[in-house]
Amino acid sequence: MHNCAARSIQPKDCLPGENMDTDAGMQRRCFWLLLTLLSLGAFFLPFGWGVVETLVAAVVSWWIVYRSGIL
Repeated sequence: MHNCAARSIQPKDCLPGENMDTDAGMQRRCFWLLLTLLSLGAFFLPFGWGVVETLVAAVVSWWIVYRSGIL
């Protein structure tokens, strides 16, 4: 992993405007792990309800990881 904040010149793999205080890769991993855990219940529901549950799980996961400040 790289640390963009530790360098005075940003390396090529740092995106412009990237929040240098957080690790984007770790946020991505937490999002997918949380989405997977919350979506496990969709396997026991009919297809339509499973899709709705997965969409709700995606929104909740996104909010927890990127907006709430919990992680």
